[in-house]
Amino acid sequence: MYVAIVIGNNSSVNRKVKEKIRDKETEKETKRASAKLTSSWRDTAKASTENDP
Repeated sequence: MYVAIVIGNNSSVNRKVKEKIRDKETEKETKRASAKLTSSWRDTAKASTENDP
């Protein structure tokens, strides 16, 4: 988990921190999506080989 505490109202620092957090979240989502894609491809391949006569 990524936790950042920014004290004061330095908006450029806050923006940078928020962007970093967003990047981490995006990275997680991307990994999750690619993992789902990989497993669905694996399932499809398995199904197609099982149905071969």
